[in-house]
Amino acid sequence: MRTIDKIKLSVNELFSGVGMQRKGIENTGLFDVEVKCTSDIDINAIISYAALHCGLTKEMVDTYVDYPSREEMANDLSVRNIGFDFKADKPYNWNKLIKSGNKLLNKVWLAVKLGDNLGDISKIERLPYADLWTVSFPCVDISVAGQLKGLSEDTNTRSSLLWQQIRLLRDSINIGEAPKYIMFENVKNLVCKKFKPDFDKLLDTLSELGYNSYWEVLNAKFCGIPQNRERVFCISIRKDIDTGKMTFPKPFDNGLRLKDMLDDKVDEKFYINNARADKLIEELIENGTLPKACASRGRDTNDNRGGHWQQQIEFRDDDVANSLTSVTKDSMVADIPGCIRMERTEEGKQLRSAYESGELQHAYNEYKEPKIRPDGATNTLSTVQKDNLIVDSTAQHSTAQHSTAQALTSQ
Repeated sequence: MRTIDKIKLSVNELFSGVGMQRKGIENTGLFDVEVKCTSDIDINAIISYAALHCGLTKEMVDTYVDYPSREEMANDLSVRNIGFDFKADKPYNWNKLIKSGNKLLNKVWLAVKLGDNLGDISKIERLPYADLWTVSFPCVDISVAGQLKGLSEDTNTRSSLLWQQIRLLRDSINIGEAPKYIMFENVKNLVCKKFKPDFDKLLDTLSELGYNSYWEVLNAKFCGIPQNRERVFCISIRKDIDTGKMTFPKPFDNGLRLKDMLDDKVDEKFYINNARADKLIEELIENGTLPKACASRGRDTNDNRGGHWQQQIEFRDDDVANSLTSVTKDSMVADIPGCIRMERTEEGKQLRSAYESGELQHAYNEYKEPKIRPDGATNTLSTVQKDNLIVDSTAQHSTAQHSTAQALTSQ
């Protein structure tokens, strides 16, 4: 078998999460990756990164011998702003763990050390040189699932942290350590009508700083994974080394479908039971049309006037899963392979368009109806799992313990 001489590639992972940028590059088999630094402040992401890529284990946390004092560890994590609570808008109080003996302090400090995590990007003064910077900046303020507060520099949103990367890039250029390549990645909505001017500003800024940028919207279901996950990828190449030959991969279908990814045996804890779902399954069995994926949604049953919200099962029609997230009811699937998504009605599309153009102040997200995916893929996998549901065709409907939907997790 022919061996490939891997290309050495140093990487700075900004907004690193659990390190999927690194993992994707390594999975190509083409590069010998050396991560110079990471940057993230989410505690669970930092611990996961260290476990996935740096060998962090419970035993290592317990037996590591070079911990500094607990006061020093608490101060180090505080300076890096690790664990900042965006909802409460306040930093994590690491000092409260100093005298408690809680091992969370040890675990997070060690994870930060192993992952070379510099913490809050807004507090980083300078990055080490690396050939490639990956920038998967927060999508919360530009995603259709968010409040669309935007990413412009003056918004002070989490998505606007993108511009902190530009600040660090300017610094690296000034000291002669400009990266060869930068990869930006975010949700498709980044290039919608509402946010395209901000994206264009980013491209113009990169051009002024000496980079040619190439971008495309790629869908995971056309890249070998049965998941409907549309993301904007932008590759910026330093002009002095750019050959102008940059192209994105052509879409392909390798035949994999959601049914090929599901486990044969699923723990009972991942099933939901309720009368509404049972009734729905009974109706579907009777009419012979079993949709395959669904989500449990909270809907206002008071004619959208507020005051009475109720959970209900809603379906997709295209055989892909919803976005996998940390909220189980967002991502449930039934045993027959297929996935349900909520699709805007024609009226809903018109209202959404008016909202994005600024004509309306309310998003009117309730104007949707369940549709089944026809392509055998899942919906976008994220941390909100109620967007991924499949109806269970094998359940014993006559029993009180009838399992109606299997929740997919992102583990």
